[in-house]
Amino acid sequence: MKFFSVLYRGFAGIISRCLSFLRCISPARTLVLVATAVGGLIYAGLMVRYKDFAMRQEMVLQTQLLASAIPDSLVSALSGTSEDLARPEYYRLKSILHRLRQHAPQCYFIYLAGERPDGTIFFYIKNTSPGSPDYSPPGTVYEDEPSQEYVAAARRGDTLINGPIKDSRGTWLAAQTPIINARTGQPICTFGADIAAADWYGKLIY
Repeated sequence: MKFFSVLYRGFAGIISRCLSFLRCISPARTLVLVATAVGGLIYAGLMVRYKDFAMRQEMVLQTQLLASAIPDSLVSALSGTSEDLARPEYYRLKSILHRLRQHAPQCYFIYLAGERPDGTIFFYIKNTSPGSPDYSPPGTVYEDEPSQEYVAAARRGDTLINGPIKDSRGTWLAAQTPIINARTGQPICTFGADIAAADWYGKLIY
């Protein structure tokens, strides 16, 4: 991952400067100091990786919990086109997404997405409101190239967290889980929740 590559380069720079200093002291003391420093850096790196894993697991569970508040009957009434603006189900879902965003303020985007027969990814609905620079009316096409992991998971109806992913709106950690038709047991669409990578790593480090 890019973040861990940057972290590694930072540690490498620290070690390089320490080695320059250690050339001025005795070999025995140098060995002790180097072993202590390397051990500390390895421990810190492992703790960061563990916390990242734990945060991802927590985000997956939270995404599933948020998605459980979406009635599949409302989603089934949508067409994924501008015609949804005339449907009351669209506005009921919009209200639900706004409330979910209040319960999960770390999620910048909360949305329902689908896939056209030609493979195009589009949005049924997003939490953003008209007037926002990030507003997407129903049927808006996701213009960036979706990750292979996202597409495969959406088609299988899997739950996962992916990222960091960079697109035209920023860099994100993106969690997804299916909305299931209670009658057929088949996925209707994908529920997604995106966290800005900067916020994610800020929490990860501190």
